[in-house]
Amino acid sequence: MGVLSSLLGMLFAHSFLVSYVAGLLGEELLLFLAVLSGQGAFSFWIVFFFGFLGVLTHDTLFYFLGKTRVIHAAGKNISTGRSGKALARFFKRFSPRHYFVPLLISKFFYGIRVGFILYLSHREQSFWRYIRYNTSATFLWFSLMLPLAWLAGRGLTAAFRVVHGIEKILSVLVVGIIVLFIVHRFIRYVVSKIFN
Repeated sequence: MGVLSSLLGMLFAHSFLVSYVAGLLGEELLLFLAVLSGQGAFSFWIVFFFGFLGVLTHDTLFYFLGKTRVIHAAGKNISTGRSGKALARFFKRFSPRHYFVPLLISKFFYGIRVGFILYLSHREQSFWRYIRYNTSATFLWFSLMLPLAWLAGRGLTAAFRVVHGIEKILSVLVVGIIVLFIVHRFIRYVVSKIFN
């Protein structure tokens, strides 16, 4: 028990490092740290600031990883497939001039964030434009989700249910948009076949 308590004490003493590493590893760990900060184990602002830096570092590393030849070649093979082209068309239609909205949406879905960053890394040539949109999307996610997790740590379990409810609502919204896009394309195809 002494080893565990000393390990926990060391983690709490270096909360800035723990928050940064949690940001590198994933948003779920940051939500857990925000819950702990609501219970007084960590400073909320340390979790927010250093976790934010960790997430930006993670996303930047994957952006540059996506620029490597191996990932770029794999991305070309994937994006030339039928589902890859549909995904590319969806993102271009959904946000034709910038990638803020898709980046924000990818923050709320486990497993999509890294894939979208890799996809975006060989589509978006301007690193600084990517950083601008990704920083804005990450800040918005942090501003929404971390305070809710902090409230959950303060004993408001309803707030934690709201966090999961928001993710479910966004999931339904994205699926609905995809279905509407497919229906729209199908109707246009049918109309063009009938009248041409």
